[in-house]
Amino acid sequence: MKLATRLAALPNVAVRTGADFSTSEERMLRDVEDADVLCVALARVSASVIAAAPNLRMVVKCGIGTDNIDLEAARSRGISVVRTAGVNFRGVAEYVIGAVIVHFRRVLELNSAIRTDDWTPLRQKWAGRVESLQGRVIGVVGAGAIGREVVRLALAHGMRALVHDPHVPESALRELGVEPVGLEQLLADSDVVTLHALLTPETTHLISTDQLRAMQPHAILINTSRGPVVDEKALVLALDQGAIGGAVLDVFETEPLPSNSPLRSLPNCILSPHLAGCTDGGYAEIGERAAELVELFLNGRPLISGCVVVP
Repeated sequence: MKLATRLAALPNVAVRTGADFSTSEERMLRDVEDADVLCVALARVSASVIAAAPNLRMVVKCGIGTDNIDLEAARSRGISVVRTAGVNFRGVAEYVIGAVIVHFRRVLELNSAIRTDDWTPLRQKWAGRVESLQGRVIGVVGAGAIGREVVRLALAHGMRALVHDPHVPESALRELGVEPVGLEQLLADSDVVTLHALLTPETTHLISTDQLRAMQPHAILINTSRGPVVDEKALVLALDQGAIGGAVLDVFETEPLPSNSPLRSLPNCILSPHLAGCTDGGYAEIGERAAELVELFLNGRPLISGCVVVP
């Protein structure tokens, strides 16, 4: 059952949804006036939005990162904030491994070349230049559910994994079959660096000029976490100068990505519109978990471990 349909069936409760970053604050202010529960994906839940909802008791984030929600404003009102943890992590992890395969197997270059070049010269040009994942090193920054699934899939492809996450005990990381390292070592030793850190003041511009310089010239950077984790200006410069091998970006400092963004014209950069986790099955999982959390909350039952953000 779709999320909206299931939530609409709840008795005596007004549930409103703000789907994505294109939902204006003006619309949010209008829509939440009578809301008991607000479900959002990327729409901004500001202090003003919370203030405009006198009946609001719960905000559900359809996803993991709650950087689009004013948590202090919610806390001051005694409003519960939860997230749909434990679902849909496989979709993002598959996107990451797919991006790694596309890069090392030169899928995009070959697709472009075969449309313009003769077959035989093309085979001669690319013979031996298509690379294997076997033995490559993937550096995973952030060892939550997504990061751990990336590790599992990478190991299954014969890669070696380094992981940096100061919030996870090293013993727990070693149990995954990976080597816990500092960020500097991870950047220096990895062929692929993939970011899965939540956006916080500490992780804002976690990857900037110095970190990009620390990467190997052939290495690629993948960001499916949040755009501001990467200093976009520094990344554009590094890509333009060939300081790193390339980037795969599903998230950006400004979303939607501005039409004049230099990222759009860089040939060594693959872009997608914040959809890494948006598979058909993933949408269904998120909707089911969101509805489950609302129903548990309204019935006064304990919420699922790992889903509660506030209080």
